[in-house]
Amino acid sequence: MRCAGSARRPAASSSSSASVWRWNCRSTTELAAGRGCGHHAGPRNPTRGPRLMAKHLAYHLEELKIALDEGDSRRVLPQLRDGDSTVLDVGCGIGQSLIALGTEGRRCIGIDVDEAAIVHGRQTFGDRLQLEVAGAERIPLDAGTVDLAMCRVSLPYTDVPRALAEMRRVLRPGGRIWLTLHDRRTVLGYLGEAWRARSVARLAHVLYILGNGWLFELTGRVLPYLNGRYESWQSPGAVSRRLARLGFEVEVRVEGRHTVVEGRLPQA
Repeated sequence: MRCAGSARRPAASSSSSASVWRWNCRSTTELAAGRGCGHHAGPRNPTRGPRLMAKHLAYHLEELKIALDEGDSRRVLPQLRDGDSTVLDVGCGIGQSLIALGTEGRRCIGIDVDEAAIVHGRQTFGDRLQLEVAGAERIPLDAGTVDLAMCRVSLPYTDVPRALAEMRRVLRPGGRIWLTLHDRRTVLGYLGEAWRARSVARLAHVLYILGNGWLFELTGRVLPYLNGRYESWQSPGAVSRRLARLGFEVEVRVEGRHTVVEGRLPQA
């Protein structure tokens, strides 16, 4: 899933942070280029060339650096609580947020539609993470098996109501959902960029994002773009209403530059 808002993710313990860098990689540049941790010949999607693949992986590596740097204003992660034995990251990239949270003593599961990112995450972090190629709308887990479901920057690129319902399905009683949102102001910035670039295609896509956000705001639905993919902005109010309908007690707060929405299910 394409992400936005951090590099354009509580703090991990110092021991967990240090262990992240014990990779069999000579540098993050090599990993982005597909070298160092076992070369992957490329994703199965033939439209994804090596240059684009390297760009996406470089983004995830930059996100890892942000997640491990407690002084970075772009960093935002959920607070782990006692009993969070199974954590799910929806739109996990290479697993950077899970690694930054710390994996010791818990089952850490990540899903992403970006096959190349999942492959590199598996090669890099091994059995510390359980990474699967999957979308937010169809999570490959049984119902009631997760304590914390997080979606740090990928919610805008999903069928939002279906993704929220799926995260609700896999949570145990008392489980939590943790989200960051893609607000309207961010999309308005894209509109200015498209206008200055004199790009009709970019302008049409940004107008789709704006309209889709308003559709979600007013009806709780989103529609796919011409390529079948989703993108929208979300307001805290619209997301909170949707989560409340799913049975969550909802809290909205601002952490640095991020709007965070957290929901908790009642205990059985």
